[in-house]
Amino acid sequence: MLLIFLLGALPLVADDEVKKEKETPIRPTKGTSWPWHLGVLFGFNFVSQSGSFSSACICEFEKGGGDGLIIGAFYEKKFARSLAYGIRLTSESRNLTAKRLESEFVTLEGEEDGQSLETSVRFRHEAQTEFSFIALTPYIQWTPFSALNLQLGLSPHFLTSGSIRHEKQLAQRTLRDDNGQILDISLAESLRRTAVVEDGDFPELNSFQMAATGLVSLNIKFSDDFTFQPMFQYVIPFTNISEKGENFKLQVGQLLFGLRKTF
Repeated sequence: MLLIFLLGALPLVADDEVKKEKETPIRPTKGTSWPWHLGVLFGFNFVSQSGSFSSACICEFEKGGGDGLIIGAFYEKKFARSLAYGIRLTSESRNLTAKRLESEFVTLEGEEDGQSLETSVRFRHEAQTEFSFIALTPYIQWTPFSALNLQLGLSPHFLTSGSIRHEKQLAQRTLRDDNGQILDISLAESLRRTAVVEDGDFPELNSFQMAATGLVSLNIKFSDDFTFQPMFQYVIPFTNISEKGENFKLQVGQLLFGLRKTF
């Protein structure tokens, strides 16, 4: 399907023509004027975790994944037939969910007889995190042919907020005691099977982030002035999100849709 789309889009794509000043008897042509562009974009973040982070109970979470949204605007200026420079400003959300399963040695107390039983119980931990960013990305763009743009950028990010909600849930509903009896188990607070361990700001955030970006986009012209651009960008982080963990970073793939006006 993607191949059919690309082949169908090729007749619609065209590079911006070099603007030449019109020659008149009074004013001869002096040279070439390269076009510049303004655009807006929106899209979706696909987030994966590298490294690990810790919560209030000193539980380490790894291999999380999530999503998010991105909106922004950009400016571009050509300085050669196939080359342009630009800058992009975006506001982004990047959400992550990570889980772990572990066994804990606990003391159970009977609700009716008050007898105690020491045993191992399995718990499922789930951490849901939300991060908000403002990113400013200067980039260089190469257009090898009219349909395709390739970009490389260096992107300082500003981490404006971060939160975490950590829930702990019984992963088993029953267990067998030493006498072979099957017992129903729950958490002591209110006979529930889920408890909130932590719910608040993510600790020890690094507010300044740095990343490299690589982007591929198509040019599909609506008119002489307007171009629709489907894009895919990958963000490679250099900075840890937080020091509450080990090398905790967010790898991000971005599916973007832009509309560009040529001036």
